[in-house]
Amino acid sequence: MTEERITIHWDGEPLPARQGDPIAVALYRQGIKVQTRSIKYHRARGPQCFTGDCPGCMVRIDGIPNVRGCQTGAQDGMRIESQIGTPTAKNDIFRIVDRLFEHFDHERRFVRPRIVRETYQAIARRMAGFGTQPTDSITTTSGEQIETGIFIAGGGPAGLAAYNAVRDANANVLIADADGFGGQLLHTPRSVDAGPHGEHPGPRLAQNLAPPERERIDGTVVGIWDDIAAVLEETPDGWAIHTIKPDTMIIANGASENPAMIDGNDRPGVLGARAARILLNRYRTPPGDPLIVLDPYREGQAFAQEAQDHGLTVRIVDEAIRITGDPAVTGVDTPNGHVQATAVITDSGLTPSPELGRQAGIPYTYEEALGGRTPLHRPDGSTPIPRVLIAGSAAGHHTPEAAIRSGRWAGQTAAGTPPKAAAQTLLSEGRFEDDEEGALRRVWRTA
Repeated sequence: MTEERITIHWDGEPLPARQGDPIAVALYRQGIKVQTRSIKYHRARGPQCFTGDCPGCMVRIDGIPNVRGCQTGAQDGMRIESQIGTPTAKNDIFRIVDRLFEHFDHERRFVRPRIVRETYQAIARRMAGFGTQPTDSITTTSGEQIETGIFIAGGGPAGLAAYNAVRDANANVLIADADGFGGQLLHTPRSVDAGPHGEHPGPRLAQNLAPPERERIDGTVVGIWDDIAAVLEETPDGWAIHTIKPDTMIIANGASENPAMIDGNDRPGVLGARAARILLNRYRTPPGDPLIVLDPYREGQAFAQEAQDHGLTVRIVDEAIRITGDPAVTGVDTPNGHVQATAVITDSGLTPSPELGRQAGIPYTYEEALGGRTPLHRPDGSTPIPRVLIAGSAAGHHTPEAAIRSGRWAGQTAAGTPPKAAAQTLLSEGRFEDDEEGALRRVWRTA
């Protein structure tokens, strides 16, 4: 496959990149892990998720602030700037603030007299915040008002399976996703059993299930209210917000990675296991070498094997005291001494993304085995809210096999052809752990 090589500019320095690769990936590939700073103490930050869920890659692109670098494709000539840091995130002179106030309660000390308080507040306001006002204009255009039979929010394995189930029933359908259709399939190189869709490597399966342009929107579902979904899309004429009025809605907006509860978990070079798989498998960029994988579970175990298959040195650490490095990762302190690494991969599991489900009115419960907050739903995807279904990781079905089956059941239910033995098939073919099965049964009984 031929890749177009381009040049982007990072804080004034020209760098090579691949056309369309996310900015955060292009920078990471060039060894740039420090891409921003924290807004208060100016601690070094870098991307940790590559899915738009963390602020570690917020940058200024062509004069527009607060752009997520992991969700923005590189284009030739792009001007990218680190928006927190003076003069840049790498050489930020205000990083000394973290050292000065480490053991100093500045919130109480700078209160009186008034002139000291006002001077301190003026300086703090100047140092904090996410960037400055845009210097270039942001072009907008009018969105469309669309009515459809079934609308699917999310194009991961569950969303794609739901889409194909609806199409098999010859029902009217529209699906939206901004990060390419396929979700976790795009970074899953192993063969995935997709039932009637066959068994294929994840990327190939995503290609097979992808919807045609006429039935999809390459945009983000940003809200749901009164049975209407709002979709933000970047069109050739500018940014537009479309309003979708469906008869039935399927929510399949995935899950977010949980951070590891360990000292140093926010250092540049610390990645979630899913983020590491995205970087390695989807964008062919090793997160580092040697690597440490902390207490791996499902995603961490998969990444460790995939990294070894790529010839990377992987060290499994089951017990760690802290992650070290200044500013970026240098290793991990363990009870048995220090272990060196250029990246640390954590695996604290996934949590169903609740934003759209809550906006649609779906009640949630707490099931630790499924990632925490979990929507009440039935095996066929239906919820206590009429004409609103939920599937895939958004419902706690985190494996590709489980997401595909729950998406297919939701699509069939939405199309008026509810599945038979949905619970039994989902549990037997979804690759769930025992505690996950028990949690799902409790959720289904409650719903």
